[in-house]
Amino acid sequence: LTQDFRVFFTEYDDSALRIEYTYYVKNPTDMNFFLKAKNRINLAIKEKFDKAGLEMAFPTQTLHILKEK
Repeated sequence: LTQDFRVFFTEYDDSALRIEYTYYVKNPTDMNFFLKAKNRINLAIKEKFDKAGLEMAFPTQTLHILKEK
């Protein structure tokens, strides 16, 4: 994994603030290496969010059911 990466706040969504990050892997044709690198990066991001007390938002819906009389 290199230090060459980009992070952008890309848009407001219905239930999220979208952040896009791009990084480069030394040997992208080695799928095992690529998946391990992706896993390390995603876990590091989650750890930073946890330490900052930030929670990931997940889409939710509320369904109200009315009974007919």
